[in-house]
Amino acid sequence: MKKLSILLLCLLSAAVTLQAQVDLDKVGQSTMNFQLVTLSPRAAAMGAAFVAARGGAESIFYNPAAIRSEEAVNALAFYSTRWIADIDYMAMAVTRRLGAGSTLGFHILSVDYGEIRHTRLISPDEIEEHPLGYVDLGTMDNVGASSIGLSLARSISTQFSIGLTARLSGQNLGRSDLGNGLVDNSLMKTVFDAGVHYSNLEDWLHFAMSIRNFSSNAKRELIYEQLPLLFTMGLSLNAEEFLPLGSGRSLLLTADFQHPNNFSERLDLGMELGLDRWIFLRGGYRFNRDLESWTLGAGLNTDLAGRALRLDYAFAAMDVFSAVNRFSLTLEL
Repeated sequence: MKKLSILLLCLLSAAVTLQAQVDLDKVGQSTMNFQLVTLSPRAAAMGAAFVAARGGAESIFYNPAAIRSEEAVNALAFYSTRWIADIDYMAMAVTRRLGAGSTLGFHILSVDYGEIRHTRLISPDEIEEHPLGYVDLGTMDNVGASSIGLSLARSISTQFSIGLTARLSGQNLGRSDLGNGLVDNSLMKTVFDAGVHYSNLEDWLHFAMSIRNFSSNAKRELIYEQLPLLFTMGLSLNAEEFLPLGSGRSLLLTADFQHPNNFSERLDLGMELGLDRWIFLRGGYRFNRDLESWTLGAGLNTDLAGRALRLDYAFAAMDVFSAVNRFSLTLEL
């Protein structure tokens, strides 16, 4: 199994390298792309290679099957991301274990696009009054995006679990003046995520697959657009099982191979080093990205009134924009 895991990682790396040489970037072919932004700082610090990791509430956003594991507990988590161009993401997720090997999850996401100016083009007889070619109509109201969803994961066996998320995702981009009146640029779609998660008998190797943002096409004005459909295969490896790290230390290695409908194939790699089970250092790299590259982060496990509390932070470098910072707080219920 160790040789198999190394071979699979090599195959994933080779597939992405070959695809990058073909240069088949399918840019500009999807809408409501806010659903692709990584929310969890733990996942982000590991290069967002998280589909096979046994997470807690944050797995709702990557692979709903992973919220069902022996380590998973009832948890409440809050996430904050200062994204590029002054865009803010705020999210909440909660998981609760049920009987008969099932786990229920719920999440809410809100995206604030900041101040967006509303303009309209001028007519030919307005050129002297408006030499820039447009009229500034002030700040748009109610511009942003949101998502609310319910997840259910179930163990098929001690090694295999499946999960499904159903959610309502919406986006409001204000109104457009097309000459024959104002048009409201708002969308609301029913979206589904699904995933599977498998672990070997010794529980040091995990394999997972997920499909996210499955939905019918969205219609904006007279144009039909796809949502950012994303298929991901991933591996995670508990390397402390065969590396001499010392007592109380852990090392998690992860790799995700992504096939999106709006870009060429991508590879994400990540690692998490645990020190005495209460301090975690993380790093990762995202290949074949326009803006993102390397990521770093840390986590702290502590107690609050007798309950486990985890604080996480992630830093992500951007090629053009300022770096992205993410924070989260997770409380065991």
